[in-house]
Amino acid sequence: MPRSSADPEISSWKPLFLVAGWSCLLNVPLSILWWIVYLKWPPPATVTGWFALLHDHWLIGLMDMDLISIVTTVLTIPAFIALYAALRRSAPSSMAIALGLGMTGLATYCSSVYGFNMLSLANQYSTATAEADKAVFLAAGQMTLTNWLGINYFSAGMILEAVAFIIFSVVMIRSAFFTKTLAYLGILAGIFWLTPPIPPYIEFGTIGGTIAMSCTTISFFIWDILMGLRFLKLGRGR
Repeated sequence: MPRSSADPEISSWKPLFLVAGWSCLLNVPLSILWWIVYLKWPPPATVTGWFALLHDHWLIGLMDMDLISIVTTVLTIPAFIALYAALRRSAPSSMAIALGLGMTGLATYCSSVYGFNMLSLANQYSTATAEADKAVFLAAGQMTLTNWLGINYFSAGMILEAVAFIIFSVVMIRSAFFTKTLAYLGILAGIFWLTPPIPPYIEFGTIGGTIAMSCTTISFFIWDILMGLRFLKLGRGR
C-alpha cells in the first residue's frame, strides 16, 4: 500500500528532509552566481592569465576554478541521503547502489579541486624576483592547469553522480512521495550530466559544449527548485 509522510518511519526522517530541502534551494542562487561569474570574468587561457586573476581577484579566480561547484556538490549530500531514506523501501538494492555511487562521486569530484594550488603558485610567482624561480612556478602552474582541464577525478565524479541521479529518478517513478514529472526531469538531468566528459571550460569553446552545459544547468536548476520544495513538504509532514 502507498505510504504517507505520516508514517512513523518516514516521520523520523523529517529533520533530514528539511535540511535536504534547503540545501537544494540554496543551490539555485549559487548556480546563478556561477553563471554571472563565468560570463563576467571568463577563465583565462594561459597560466600567466590565471596567476594575474588569482593575485588581483583571488575569490573570482577560485570561483572560476570550480569553488562554487564544490559548494553545490557538498550541498547535494543531504539530497542523496534523503532520496535514499524516502525510496529505500521501493527498491532497497537499487537505492543502496545509487547512494554508494552518488557519495563516491561527490567525494571524487571534490578531490579534483586545483584552485587553491593555483592560488598558492600565483602568490609565490608574484613575489619571486629571479627569472629562474618564476619559470619554476610557471611550469608548476601549467602542470596544475593541465591536470585540472584533463580527464581526471572531475570526470569520474561527474559520471558516478550522473548514474546515481538516473537510478534515483528511475525508482522515483513508482514512488508515492514524488511526482513522475520530477522523476523524468531527474533522468533527463542525469543524461545531460553525462554529456561533458571534461570540465566545461574546454567545452564552452564549441556550440555543442555550450548547449550541453546550458541544458545541464537549466535541468538541475528546475530539479533543485522542485525537489527542494518537495523535501520541505515531507519534512513538515505534508
